[in-house]
Amino acid sequence: MNPSDILTFDESQIELLFADAGLVDTPVVNEVRVEKVMERAMHEKVIKELSSFAFEGFPAVVDGLLSVTSNKINHPDGDYKC
Repeated sequence: MNPSDILTFDESQIELLFADAGLVDTPVVNEVRVEKVMERAMHEKVIKELSSFAFEGFPAVVDGLLSVTSNKINHPDGDYKC
């Protein structure tokens, strides 16, 4: 890409474009909506953590219990000293 082809805008031109579009005023922050979004994000994170624990940790626990009950290690090449 040739640098001479790049359009150059200075800050006053950009402010003029926003003023022409009627976007000069900053929007009012809706605190209730922000709280709801934050709460939903936290719930989604907790659900993600719990599901990853259940699907990644539970099979390892079952494998360990089966190893104990059968008195046999299913992974002989595993280093359990780490």
